[in-house]
Amino acid sequence: MKLSPDFIFSGNLTSSSPTNSLDCCVEAVPRTDKVCNKKQEKKMFNDFNENETTETERQRNYLQDQLMAVFWKKDSVLGEEFNLEGLKPPQSPQEFVNYVKEGKFTFEKNFLNDDGSWRDEVGHPWFHSNAFANYIVWTDPDNLPDQKGYKAAYAKLIEAKAKVERKIVVSTPAEGLVALEEFEAATYH
Repeated sequence: MKLSPDFIFSGNLTSSSPTNSLDCCVEAVPRTDKVCNKKQEKKMFNDFNENETTETERQRNYLQDQLMAVFWKKDSVLGEEFNLEGLKPPQSPQEFVNYVKEGKFTFEKNFLNDDGSWRDEVGHPWFHSNAFANYIVWTDPDNLPDQKGYKAAYAKLIEAKAKVERKIVVSTPAEGLVALEEFEAATYH
């Protein structure tokens, strides 16, 4: 039996006719066999409805998003300060020649044996003669990456982030904002 919208909403449905899955909540359809529990339905969908979040929850979510943005920005600054990225690759042939003359390069460890000699196997799976620059790491011998320093500063950053996260979750949003601003103003190196 094919039901038209006019048939469904005209009140012609009986307990012996097919029922619409939403008929308990459509007030035009008389209810004789079920009781509509709107509060239960609303609660069931509450988790998925962004409009149902409280102002405090919305503020906490915003503060947590801001915390992550500040965290990644500070991590990027740490990477720069501890020279993890090395030098920017040469941008011209002359700059390339200068980098090589000044010794501002090392070779990727994948292409060296443990004693520092080259892996010269013919047909080595990592070697492609047309992409030789991929095997070079541009570094300044006077400003080498400081992995130890970075790891120590990163540990402090992670610890401070965890404290701010806890403050955001368990305190009022105003207190969470203060903690976030303190985190943003602090340095971790």
